[in-house]
Order: sequence, then structure tokens, then C-alpha cells
Amino acid sequence: MKHLSDEQILDELEIELELKSAKALSPLEERLISGFEEINVFYETHQRIPSLNDDADIFEKLCASRLDKIKQSSGMKSVVLFLDKFNLLG
Repeated sequence: MKHLSDEQILDELEIELELKSAKALSPLEERLISGFEEINVFYETHQRIPSLNDDADIFEKLCASRLDKIKQSSGMKSVVLFLDKFNLLG
């Protein structure tokens, strides 16, 4: 029995593969993803949504502000929705 490579098998079956290039993220999308990951870390650590209360530290206020902005923008929300493991975006 003749041993064929993957490419030879595809050629024999007349199958052409269309390689999809990975979508490059814009700097804004990268920042959104990074920021939302920080929000997830806050939630995992504290078991609550970050708040803008006076007694909150600067990191919590930053996370709360980011979360509010993301919730207000459907475009931003769509970028990070796949990371929303705690249903923070409602």
C-alpha cells in the first residue's frame, strides 16, 4: 500500500483547502480585551462586580468605569462578549 501525504490525499480527492488568516486585532480591541480580563480577575478575586463607591480603591474604580463603558457600547460589548464567563455584561 502506497503511503500518501495529507496534501496528496487532498489532491487525489480534488479537495482544495482555503486557509483563513487570523484576524488581527486593532490596538483598541487589544486594550478592551485586556481591560475586560482585569475585570474578570477582580470578579474572581472579590466575588462581586467592581463599584465606584467612595471606599473602593483605584483599581476597583478603574474596573467599574471600564465595565460601565463596555456595557454602554454594543461595539465594545461584541469585542469582549466571548470573555464574559461571569455574565457581567448582562
